[in-house]
Amino acid sequence: MQLLREPNGEYRNLTPIECERLQGFPDNHTAFGDYDGEVLPMNKTQRYKQCGNAVTVDIVQAIAEKLKPFF
Repeated sequence: MQLLREPNGEYRNLTPIECERLQGFPDNHTAFGDYDGEVLPMNKTQRYKQCGNAVTVDIVQAIAEKLKPFF
């Protein structure tokens, strides 16, 4: 979990929605999962894992554009 420093100097954890936004996902994109055909709510740990394992498309695109002249 990532910590965010608040203006008052205290730290707090990022919420799953904040993590989704950092990855470019819509809000609550990881809120539900398919468990053998049954759609159920995802727990916070799994939501954080999904966001952490995701590839940020905007970053990949920027890297690809920088590398394009070399190909």
